[in-house]
Amino acid sequence: MSWPVVLPRLFFWLLSASLLATGVLGLVDGDRVADALRDEGVGPVLVDAITDASRRSETMSFTLLIVGSLLVLWTGYTGIKALVLVHATVWGIPPKRLGSPVRASLVFNGAVIGFIASMGVVRWLRTEAEVLGLILTLLLIVVPFMLWLTASRRLPHRGVDWLDVVPGAIVVAVGQGQPSED
Repeated sequence: MSWPVVLPRLFFWLLSASLLATGVLGLVDGDRVADALRDEGVGPVLVDAITDASRRSETMSFTLLIVGSLLVLWTGYTGIKALVLVHATVWGIPPKRLGSPVRASLVFNGAVIGFIASMGVVRWLRTEAEVLGLILTLLLIVVPFMLWLTASRRLPHRGVDWLDVVPGAIVVAVGQGQPSED
């Protein structure tokens, strides 16, 4: 088992989250969404696509919310389960039992959403505060490093000290922390 086991689950989680987000868009006024996106400088093609999704999902918004929520919970559980299995295989140890599937799914969903949100905030701050550019660029490496270090400590590993999982956190941080071409 390796990343080919984890990546499809992350892909299906993203599809489920998109379904949930479309349900949320159906609850809000499409014109207000379009105005807010334009104010933030989002391109017209993306504004039109999001506004169209908002208008089309108005009649099905509650169904999309329910189905999307259930799918996000399910794919979150399979995502954390895959991470546990991959980590245990890499370290050559038996995998841990996950306990409550709902709790495990909520932890995975919270971690993924927290990671996406924190990286988005750091990248946004980088464009808004050019003076702090170097510090914020370093945060693009520190945030994923700390998140993966924390996750690695909770996932199965053979090490007895937190220093044993630092190399993996460095690889994730360097891989995820590359500044985008703005």
